[in-house]
Amino acid sequence: MSDVSWSRYAGQDCVRLAGVPAGADVRVRPAAALDDLPATAGRLVRDGADLCFVPRFAFLDGTTYSVTVDGAVVADLVRQRPTPAATTEVLAIYPSAADVPLNLLRYYVWFSAPMSEGHAAAHVRLAGDALPGALLPTEHELWDPSRRRLTVLLDPARIKRGLIGHQEVGYPLLVGTSIRLEVDTGFLDAAGNPLRSGAERTYRVGDEEWRRVEP
Repeated sequence: MSDVSWSRYAGQDCVRLAGVPAGADVRVRPAAALDDLPATAGRLVRDGADLCFVPRFAFLDGTTYSVTVDGAVVADLVRQRPTPAATTEVLAIYPSAADVPLNLLRYYVWFSAPMSEGHAAAHVRLAGDALPGALLPTEHELWDPSRRRLTVLLDPARIKRGLIGHQEVGYPLLVGTSIRLEVDTGFLDAAGNPLRSGAERTYRVGDEEWRRVEP
């Protein structure tokens, strides 16, 4: 036998076998159930010099099939899952200003579609001149009800004056440095698909800001 491969016959997916004589006993079944289940239902058809096994029901993506000829396994074919289309993207990262105060407390990341939970720590990071541990590690992520807006906190204990974290370690940022909030494509949306592209925003860190907000 020269070749066993996935192919098409009359518009259907099939297993193509080259060099198999007419009358051979060809069977296809899921590899995990090689000895436990009957062979996959289907028919053998001649296509030129080759034989094609056309299943009665479509092959299942993500499944490995064993092909036997006269009782001997001649090939294991993996049915690959199609790569999902990435459609979700980061719409905005806030603050939108280029300069942020030394005592900045939070960022917001807006997505175009609902996101999955439990991935933020691995795929949202503060890079550049930020100090280690600048972002607050949390057991529960901070999402709005639609799971499209993520709140990313810097460590409040290092920002609020009078707390031990602030006294012992100091601010998580440094005046005059450049920092960058990054979101990579590995962040999965609610459908389990990666982002269409990564996103980032760069900031310059200024002095502390303690003035009251003037509406």
